[in-house]
Amino acid sequence: MKPVEIAILGFGTVGSGAYRILNEHADAIARRASSPIEVRKILVRDASRKRGVQTPPGVFTESMDEILSDPGIRIVVEAMGGEEPALSYTLAALEAGKDVVTANKLVLALHGRSIFEAARASGRRIAFEGSVAGGIPVIRALREGLTANTIERITGILNGTTNFILSAMTDRGVEYADALREAQSLGYAEADPSADVEGFDAAYKLAILASLGFEGYVDPRRIVRKGIATVTAQDIALADKFGYRIKLLAGAERGDGKLHLSVSPSLVPKGHPLANVNGAYNAVTIEGDSVGQLMLYGKGAGDLPTGSAVVSDIIELVRFPDLSESEIIRQDRDLELSDSTARPAEYYVRLLVKDLPGVLGQIATMLGVHGISIATVTQELDNEGRATLLIFTHECQRSAVEAAAQTLRTMPFVLSIANILPLWADARG
Repeated sequence: MKPVEIAILGFGTVGSGAYRILNEHADAIARRASSPIEVRKILVRDASRKRGVQTPPGVFTESMDEILSDPGIRIVVEAMGGEEPALSYTLAALEAGKDVVTANKLVLALHGRSIFEAARASGRRIAFEGSVAGGIPVIRALREGLTANTIERITGILNGTTNFILSAMTDRGVEYADALREAQSLGYAEADPSADVEGFDAAYKLAILASLGFEGYVDPRRIVRKGIATVTAQDIALADKFGYRIKLLAGAERGDGKLHLSVSPSLVPKGHPLANVNGAYNAVTIEGDSVGQLMLYGKGAGDLPTGSAVVSDIIELVRFPDLSESEIIRQDRDLELSDSTARPAEYYVRLLVKDLPGVLGQIATMLGVHGISIATVTQELDNEGRATLLIFTHECQRSAVEAAAQTLRTMPFVLSIANILPLWADARG
C-alpha cells in the first residue's frame, strides 16, 4: 500500500516527539490509520546540522516552497511554535490543498477565525488536539464525545510550568523566585517565562476551549488575566491552613446568556480533585447539562505527550480524508462576554498593617462602605510592630474589591496590600 506522505515544520520538542512516535510505532500506526505514514520532509533552519536522530537522506529542508509544491505531501504538521512564520505557513499549506495538524495555541487563539475560514475555503481539514493540555484528549472530547451536551462550564489547570512552580512552593515551602529557577533548570520554564507565569499561555488555551465548548469566537486578549508572580510562600501556607491549595485556574462559565472568562491564581478546596493536580501535570473539568461534571488529567506538555496528540490527529486525517461540514469550527459569531468586574466571588485578602488599636475596625468599616462583608479575619503579629491581616470575604463583586483596595492604599496604617485572590466558586464534584 502506498504510504501517506507528510511534512513536519520544525524539529524541536513537538516535531521531534511526533517523528519519534511515528517511527517507533510505525506498524501499529499503519494498522490504525489503514495506511503507512511516511515523513517526506522536515522543515528546519539549518538542514546541514547534525541531529541525534536517524532520518532518511534528504528529509531535512530549509525551503517551505519545496513542501508546498510537492503534490505527494498530503498533510503538513506545524510544530514551529510562535506566531510567525507559523501562521503564514499554516495558511499557505491550506491554500496549497494540504490538511494541517498544529499544536500552536498562540496562532489558533489569535488567528483561529482566519485559519478555519481558510480551511473551509480550500476544503481541507485542520486538527489541533496538541494545542491544549498536551496529551490529554480534551479537544476531541469537546468536538465529539460531548456534542450531545450544552456545555455549562470549563475549568482547567492548563499550564504545566506554573503548576510545577506552585506545587514546589506548596510541597517544600520555597519562594516563587526559587521555584521558578528550579523550573527553568529542569526545562519546564523558558529563560523568559512571562508567557507562562503571567497567564498568557493559559489564556490562549482557554480561548480555544471556550470557542469549542460555547461555539463562537473568543479573543484571548479580552480574557481577564492574572499571573502567579504575586503568590508567596506565606500565601501558600495560609491557604493550606484554611483548607485550600492555590492553583492557576483558567475558567469559562455560561451565565445570563453571557460567558465569563478568567485566568487567575485561585484558592481551591483541598477536597476537590483539581487541588491535587501537582507537578507539571494538567487537568480539565467540563460540566455538561446531561453528563454532569467530568475531569481529564495527564501530562500537559513535553515531546511525547504532545507528540502523541499530534500523531493521533495525523491518524485521524489519514483515516477520514474527506472534509465534513460538521467538522468546521465556526467562529463567525462573537461570544458575548460578561462584565468580569461585576461577577460575584469570595476573596482572600492579605494585608500588612501597623499594629495599632482600632485598625481592624476601621478596615471593616471601610469594606462595608464598599459593600464587602467579612466572613472571617485572622491576625498574626511580628516583632516589628506590624500585623498580617488575612480576610476572607463573603461574595462580592470584583469591582468592589478593586475599589476597596484603592481606598486601603490611602489609609496611613496600611503598609501594603500583599495579595488579593479569588476563591474558586465551584466546590462541587
